[in-house]
Amino acid sequence: MERLVGDRVEEAVDRGPMTAHEPRLTSLLVGTEGVEISLEANALPAVLQEANAHLRANRHDQAKACLDSPAMQPVLQAMASDSSRTDLLYVTAKLYMETEQFQEASEWLQRITTVEAHPIVFADLARCVEQVSGCRSAALGHWRRAHELAPETMAYREAYALCLRDVGHVQESVELCQEGLLLTEDRYTSLLQLIWGMHYVPDTRRADLFLRAKQWAATDPNRHDRTAGHANAPSPSRKLNIGIISGDFKSNSPLSNFDVALSCLDRDAFELVAFSNVDHEDPSTADYRELFDRFENIRGLIGHKVAARVRSLGIDILIAFGGQCQDNRLDVMVLKPAPVQVDWGGLCSLGLTQIDYRITDAVLDPPETQRYHQERLVYIPGGYVVYKPPVTSPPVTPLPARTNGYVTFGAFNNHLKMNAEIVALWSQVLLNTPHSRMLIKTPCAQDPGVRQTLLDRFARQGVEPQRISVSGQCSHYEHLRQLSQVDLLLDTYPFTSYRTALEGLWMGVPTVTLAGETYVSRMGLAILTQLGLGAFVAETPETYVGRACAFAAQWDELAQLREGLRPYLLASSVCDPTHFARGFEGLLRDMWRDWCAGREDKG
Repeated sequence: MERLVGDRVEEAVDRGPMTAHEPRLTSLLVGTEGVEISLEANALPAVLQEANAHLRANRHDQAKACLDSPAMQPVLQAMASDSSRTDLLYVTAKLYMETEQFQEASEWLQRITTVEAHPIVFADLARCVEQVSGCRSAALGHWRRAHELAPETMAYREAYALCLRDVGHVQESVELCQEGLLLTEDRYTSLLQLIWGMHYVPDTRRADLFLRAKQWAATDPNRHDRTAGHANAPSPSRKLNIGIISGDFKSNSPLSNFDVALSCLDRDAFELVAFSNVDHEDPSTADYRELFDRFENIRGLIGHKVAARVRSLGIDILIAFGGQCQDNRLDVMVLKPAPVQVDWGGLCSLGLTQIDYRITDAVLDPPETQRYHQERLVYIPGGYVVYKPPVTSPPVTPLPARTNGYVTFGAFNNHLKMNAEIVALWSQVLLNTPHSRMLIKTPCAQDPGVRQTLLDRFARQGVEPQRISVSGQCSHYEHLRQLSQVDLLLDTYPFTSYRTALEGLWMGVPTVTLAGETYVSRMGLAILTQLGLGAFVAETPETYVGRACAFAAQWDELAQLREGLRPYLLASSVCDPTHFARGFEGLLRDMWRDWCAGREDKG
């Protein structure tokens, strides 16, 4: 017998003959999430055996050459004339996948689905068509089918939920994750995915997020395995070793909003150490290397090894940046390798008792929200918002409405934030502002499924498609130039803008934002409050629509504001990184003094 195990064909024990009525894959595939297929040894053509042998020896090019050789032609012709041999079809498809020939793999997988429905085939087909098309939406139907065929298999449920979210169906994704939690005891990754998705759902409350965060913390396999004791010298005024652990040491990450402030820290008082979990380093990673006194790459290291390294370097305060986001290393924070541990940039409480503080401000996390945080809230004095203007950018242009004869609204956000509820509010603004247009710019606009989902949401509200323009990724300079074509930005909700709102202000374009209860629904509020532009903040959906319509009618006022926003922004605390740095330093020193005082009390 032969077996395909972990995407390879290997020798296996004969499990007996297949009955005439059994579908080949259903009877021969072993397991529900792995890939194991048994075949009679003489049933596998020599060319496929040779290709597989090359793959097992990591000779990728030779394997691909086998599959592209003339010897494959009779094999392909035989399978094309007899689709009942789904076992051979599947082995062939998997070998094409392993050699990154995804178009060929998808064709044979598709042929299998016409004969036999197996969730593994649909899962592989989802992966292949996404590789071929470059679009997440192309995979959605196949992930749905894999989930329907094996609804209790968490791998398919989570993959389907993630694809739903990425295409823009966040509410459905969250509901699928919630259902999945009832089916498995291993809820660690499922809860993280659920928590992340909940931030995009309009009716999510802080209490909901806190409950889920505590549930997630209780599922961590290392939660009872924290390191005991710390040998750090409890001297309140000495130079401190500050560690930042994150997967965000790269371009266009939330951490890049604060790198200029980190560069302003007093290096006589603080030493900075990065623990980088970046998946693919880019030019910005090299810039971060220069910013830190020490830069440690921890990608692929288990939590205990990273924790041991943190302790060996004598880190006094360890900061996790990014919360529950992808590539987080909260598994290290759970081990408590540093005396003081801090959450910075998390979207909600991490739910971990091992995290001592959360760096924020009183607008994003008002004092009354402390009950929804395991961590102690500490505030950057004067505001949390920092912005580093680009080195080169287009000039601020006159108000486009004066040239166009109509108002152009804009939304330059991730499409995940553009849910049906906020699109309904945008539609009200458009319908109440005669001849107005809307320019939407979102990174995934090239995906036809994402684009159509957005247009359908406007269409259901009665907005004609010609009033909506959708564009995708471009250079940062072009991104700013497109912002200059907009008269007024309409913020998303509940996940409001941060960088987009600041870039809009830099180009003279204010944002109308709707402030909510959660941290992510108050980012626009935090920016506009720190800048004294509270007139653009709405507290209810009705007020949001009303203010957007009112500002859209005030062309003279918008034109005057447009001319003055850039210099106003430059003169503000938002563009003064030393403002954030001094406040950040003060918080770190206060945290350390508290720890030292606690040691004295215990002594």
